Amino acid sequence: MHRFVCAVVLVLMWVTVAEAQWSRALSPGSGRILQQAQQYMKSGKDQKAGALLRKYVEESSSPHPLGSLMYGNWLMSHDRLKKAAKVYAAALEKEPKSPELCMNLGVVRFRQERFAEAGELFLRSGPLMKKPDQSLVYQAAVCFFYDKQYHRVEHILHPLLADRSAKPEWVQLMAHSLVSQKKWGKAEGVLIRFLRVRPDEVPYWKLLAQVRIAEKKYRGAAAALEIAYRIHAPSRQERETLSQIYSYIGAHLLAMRSLEQSYTKIPPAKVCDKMARAYAFAGRDKKALAMMQQAVQQKPTAKRWMTKAQFEYKTRRYAAAENSLKQAVRMKEKTGLAQYMLGLVYWQRNDWSSAREHLLLAEKSRRYKRMAGQALGALESLGQAKRDAQQGLEAATARKNKPHV
Repeated sequence: MHRFVCAVVLVLMWVTVAEAQWSRALSPGSGRILQQAQQYMKSGKDQKAGALLRKYVEESSSPHPLGSLMYGNWLMSHDRLKKAAKVYAAALEKEPKSPELCMNLGVVRFRQERFAEAGELFLRSGPLMKKPDQSLVYQAAVCFFYDKQYHRVEHILHPLLADRSAKPEWVQLMAHSLVSQKKWGKAEGVLIRFLRVRPDEVPYWKLLAQVRIAEKKYRGAAAALEIAYRIHAPSRQERETLSQIYSYIGAHLLAMRSLEQSYTKIPPAKVCDKMARAYAFAGRDKKALAMMQQAVQQKPTAKRWMTKAQFEYKTRRYAAAENSLKQAVRMKEKTGLAQYMLGLVYWQRNDWSSAREHLLLAEKSRRYKRMAGQALGALESLGQAKRDAQQGLEAATARKNKPHV
């Protein structure tokens, strides 16, 4: 079965100037410079704003952290991530209790794909906020997920999911972390919880099916896929996957139905093969034979002729079976089964000479040597019994016709 890729997305938080709180006041001179920079941005003079902020941060003896935040934001908006990280980090050293600097440095590290560092920064920024913000914990978990620290993700999210009001995306991420750790039982429970809130999320019904397959809960997997496919029509490949699950658990008619629904016209030869097997397992030999007829009409092979012949033999269609077996022989059927079955077909039709001829050919094969030999022995015994019976009949007739003295 195909593995779902986690679709979680980091919400990049970009703090505005008005939201920030600082440990020291903004001097009048610094205030005028930063206000001018904001005016430039509002009037569309972006480059002037950047130049003014760069000069203030780089040339001031002790730039206010608000200026560093604004300049870092400007750099980040122009994808100058390395420089933005340097500005944020320098300011954070002097203003270690600033959640704004901490969060934005975390955003830069995430965009630089330094996921573990980003996660630590988001965790650090949470306690610095005036009000607890659980979304920062989630942001950190996302970062650790990208860093493949799945156990850490589970540990971080566990307290969040203890609350019944946990957001679906938190539950979603927890499910992916558990699947990545192959903790199938826990993952199943979390996915069910998620799907109760988001029952229309088709990818997660499919993921639930994958988890249940890993747990060998095949009936439950099929049920999850049925729900997914009612919400959104499956592809042919997906229907074939569902058919395989049904076949595995012995629900052969459901397996066949899954395949049938994929095609409005005659299915390809390979699908006909599968449908024939499903019909055969369900005891529908005539329908199985019909599917094999469609298969050989499209792409005749020795194997397909053999399968068709086996269904024909089983349903006592010996003339048709003879024809199919001869087609298999013409297509170089190598195992000896075609010759062996031809012997059986002629046996059923009391053509002992032809039966012996084909059984002798089958006896030359490695796979059917023993079976053909046994059949030849039985045929010889049958012939001897007939000869003995004939001799007895002739003797009795002779005695009857002998004149009395």
